[in-house]
Amino acid sequence: KELGLVLKPTLETRGVKLYGLTTHVDGEGHRVTPGAENLPKFPKIFYTGDSFAFGGEVEDDETIPFFLQHNLELRIVNAGVPCWGFDQIYLATKKYFQDEEKVRNTNLVIFSLIPDDIIRAGRDSACYIPKPYFTLDPFTFHPPKKQTFVYTEVNRFMRKHSLFWREYLSSPISRPKELMMTDPGEIATISGSFLIQKALV
Repeated sequence: KELGLVLKPTLETRGVKLYGLTTHVDGEGHRVTPGAENLPKFPKIFYTGDSFAFGGEVEDDETIPFFLQHNLELRIVNAGVPCWGFDQIYLATKKYFQDEEKVRNTNLVIFSLIPDDIIRAGRDSACYIPKPYFTLDPFTFHPPKKQTFVYTEVNRFMRKHSLFWREYLSSPISRPKELMMTDPGEIATISGSFLIQKALV
């Protein structure tokens, strides 16, 4: 509830149709990394992020965590979730490590981030799904709420103080003119997985 979109955990591994593929989710709500069952339960690596970490549009044995596990011969927990922002990644990681046993038996935490994860952190929803967010002055956590797109204080603060934030949002690179939005709060889904957003000017 406090994270917005999550993968539904199950007591048994199950197949879920996502991106036209069958995705397997384990009992903790993490994508299954094939071969993990043949490795010691500990030590392990906690790999988290958005759809890039999750492995959007690829099979279970084609994700980055899978190849990392194969090369290192260490168990990898794939905690990536499509559409997550940096704030959700942080909150989920913090929640996972409330278990002291997981803290003791995890060798490394990898945050897999893309620029969109930072942009999503400035919104109260992503991929049309309500999400938690933070506001500044005072620093406050807000749980997921209604399905609307608003620029939060974090977004406004970053636009004022970050050249990268302004340049990235307004950059026309890799964005066909016909797909550029006229409403700054409007988004379009491209190829089923990429969000295009036009900045305020």
